Amino acid sequence: MAKVCACNFPAASRRGRFRPSSPILPTAAPGWTGTASTTSSSADGWTASATSCPIGTLPKGNAGNLDDPALDPFWQTASDLKAAVFMHPMFLCGEPRLADYDLVNAIGRLADTSIAVSRLLFSGHLLKFPGMKFVVAHGGAALPYALGRLARNHANSKGKYADPRKGFEAMYFDSCVFDADSLEYLAKKAGSARIMLGSDQPFPIGDPEPKKIVEGATFNEAQRKGILGDTAQSVFRVRPDCWCPR
Repeated sequence: MAKVCACNFPAASRRGRFRPSSPILPTAAPGWTGTASTTSSSADGWTASATSCPIGTLPKGNAGNLDDPALDPFWQTASDLKAAVFMHPMFLCGEPRLADYDLVNAIGRLADTSIAVSRLLFSGHLLKFPGMKFVVAHGGAALPYALGRLARNHANSKGKYADPRKGFEAMYFDSCVFDADSLEYLAKKAGSARIMLGSDQPFPIGDPEPKKIVEGATFNEAQRKGILGDTAQSVFRVRPDCWCPR
């Protein structure tokens, strides 16, 4: 994400300058007590504070939903700490149509993200826990394009579901969409200030030159600067001197 990769790797010579992501990961495993750890010490003395947290789409490993009420203590903790929660898809387990053409990466993970986040939008989690900053990989998958359909579903529900447009406004996105015009569309729907650089590395489908589509899109200098670093620095609360070498 953007240029903050140095801050995810401890370096003994720079102790105190880097902040690892916190392991306050959600789990709905049987017997879970409903508590969330906010700090963790590693063998070399590093302490991870809960300013950011990566999660997957399936909290039970190959099943489960992120809007499960059993996970509310996790979301509450993230909100209380004003943590950045970065969600990356897993894949649609057991879907035979994804077996060919490397469709798991090409489309399966986008479908997985779209389903998981749609549940959070309709459950109202992004409104109930407003302190956190929820970041979605792959440009939000199908959600920016499908937002009107989700809104129509909300209208048909006659108040049974939360408004997905309001939840969508609370989200952040990475820029990993591979096309400049797709990135421009995401910016039109969400605002460029809600986008930060993403590459999907080290997966084979990852973008080896992620800055290229940002630089090729019709952004002004301030918007481009935000996507390439300033937004991620703010969302993940990264110190100004904590950047990867150019």
